[in-house]
Amino acid sequence: MKMLESVKYCLLCAAIVFAAHCGFAYMLTGMETVNGIKWTYTVSGGKASVGGGWYGLSAVPASTSGAITIPSSLGGYPVTGIGDEAFYHCVGLTSVAMPNSVTEIGHEAFHGCSGLTNVTISGGVTSIGDCAFYACSGLMSVVIPEGVTSIGEWAFYNCCGLTSVTIPDSVTTIGYRAFYGCKGLSSVTIPGSVMSIWCMAFHSCSGLMSVTINGDVPGVGCFAFDGVGKGCIVNITKWSMTYEVVNGKFQLTPIQDSQDNQDEKPCKSCDCRQEH
Repeated sequence: MKMLESVKYCLLCAAIVFAAHCGFAYMLTGMETVNGIKWTYTVSGGKASVGGGWYGLSAVPASTSGAITIPSSLGGYPVTGIGDEAFYHCVGLTSVAMPNSVTEIGHEAFHGCSGLTNVTISGGVTSIGDCAFYACSGLMSVVIPEGVTSIGEWAFYNCCGLTSVTIPDSVTTIGYRAFYGCKGLSSVTIPGSVMSIWCMAFHSCSGLMSVTINGDVPGVGCFAFDGVGKGCIVNITKWSMTYEVVNGKFQLTPIQDSQDNQDEKPCKSCDCRQEH
C-alpha cells in the first residue's frame, strides 16, 4: 500500500513538471503534519483539497485509524474540498469531522471505509460526489446539510448499517442507486425540492416501510423503490394521499399514468431492467 501511494505521488509530481514545461495550468501538491497525522493535499486557485488530484492521492496514510478532524487549512491555504478517493478504503477510520470551509465531497472520497460509524458533513457542502460513501457498511446515520443540491450516483450504495438519513429542502436530485441496498433504513422523507429520483435510488432497501413525499411527486426512475419492505406505505402530504407498495413495486398509478409524467421520468435508459 505504501509503495502504491509512493508511485501515485511520483506520477503526480512528474505530471506537474511536464505541465509546467508545456505551459499548462497545474495543481500544487504538498504534505503537512497536523495533530500527528500526515496530510497530503492539492492546491488549485488558492484553495486546498485533502487528497485527490489527478491520480486520486490519499489524504492520509491507509493505516490512519479512529476519529479524525480534517484541518481547516493546509500549507496556508483554506481547505475547501475532499478530493476524489481521498480516504479510499481507510477501514480503520471511525469518525470524520469536516470544517465549515469544505464545500465539496469528491467521487469515492470515503469508498469502502467500512469502520466509519459517524461523519459530520460540513454545513458549507453543496455537492456529494458519486460513490462518496460507497460500502461504508458501519455508517449508522447521516444528516445532509442545507445547501446540498445533489446526492451523487451510488453515493451511499450498500451502507447496510444506515438507519437514518436526513435530506434537506435544498436537494433537487437523488442520484442513480444513491441509497441502493441500505437495508437498515426504515423510513425516508423526500422534501418538496426534489425533482428527480433516479433509477434504483432506493432499490433493495428491504427494511424501508415508510416513504413521505412533501410536495409534488418527483420524476421517479425505473425500479427506484423496487425491493423495499413488504407493506411499505407512501404518504404524499400535499394531496393527503397514501399508497401501499405492492409486491415490492413503487407504483403511483393515479398520479404517474399521464404521458407527461411518464416522459419526465429520469431513468437513464430503458435497459435498467437488466441491471438487477
